[in-house]
Amino acid sequence: MSASDAKTHRNPPDPPAVKLKTHPYSDTIEVDVELVTPMLGGGARQREHDRDCWLRPSTVKGHLRFWWRALNAHRFDTPFELRRRERQLFGGPGAFDPRTRKPIDGPGLLRIQVHPLQATKAKVRLGQRQVDCLAAKSRATLAFRFPSRSNQDERNEIIDAIRAWVVFGGVGGKTRRAFGAIRAINDLPGIPSDDTSLVNYIERTLRITSQTKHSAKRYCLSLASLHAAYLGPSVIDGKAAAQQLRQQYREAWRSFSPSQHPAALGGINPRHASPVLLCVAGTAGESPRYRPVVLVTRPHASRHDPAFTLEQLTSHLAANPNLKRVGS
Repeated sequence: MSASDAKTHRNPPDPPAVKLKTHPYSDTIEVDVELVTPMLGGGARQREHDRDCWLRPSTVKGHLRFWWRALNAHRFDTPFELRRRERQLFGGPGAFDPRTRKPIDGPGLLRIQVHPLQATKAKVRLGQRQVDCLAAKSRATLAFRFPSRSNQDERNEIIDAIRAWVVFGGVGGKTRRAFGAIRAINDLPGIPSDDTSLVNYIERTLRITSQTKHSAKRYCLSLASLHAAYLGPSVIDGKAAAQQLRQQYREAWRSFSPSQHPAALGGINPRHASPVLLCVAGTAGESPRYRPVVLVTRPHASRHDPAFTLEQLTSHLAANPNLKRVGS
């Protein structure tokens, strides 16, 4: 080996630059969010926090998919149509059509960037044990970026999902029990900024009606097919409101016989989520107000027959003077 070849072997030349195909973005929406209640888990590993960023973009997109389906499932006749539209907006696993050799699905129409601003670790009591969590008041900035090829209808569907997630949803584990509830700090268009607008938004959103007799709403949570929805009084402490909601739910749980628990309110044999969602809806701004919300969904009929159990549950909730039934 010559001296020049040995030098090249030790210091190989840089590979040629690869030009990646990018899509220009014509619109960006930034939202500052804050934890209202302690967050459990939320990282790539189960029951662990992410060391670099407590709120991951993939987590956000997953929640947006959930609330987009809740808002729009009644518009589609079959789950296949619902899935096709969801992949168009939020993306899907990359693949090629074997007949046309053209790409199927792709990254979708939304890019999400997260900038953590503040995160405080804490402990929370679950049953008889203390578990790690992120404390309330942890903050992050979310940037939602839309490509120029997206139209206004597509953007509106995504923005509606963002709004529903910020008002009703959360992040991390046990979000159906009001853990990891979030709220917007800045004034995103359409996000309620006072208690009156918050109540109006909740009532308007829960009055979604179906235009089709047989729709995809039977296969996922849909706000168009709720069994019941309840709204609590306005409070200034969202964490205390969540604790009160969980206490009321435990009282309702105790009204069932042990054999009814897994079939009616979620279980692990077979595995299915609870049909009851406990939410803490908050207003935007630095002086927020909060409203406890209980959503009782209709579980899939093939899993169990929940008619009697849900009626028993809603009767127990209706007897609570602090909860008012809302929606259609």
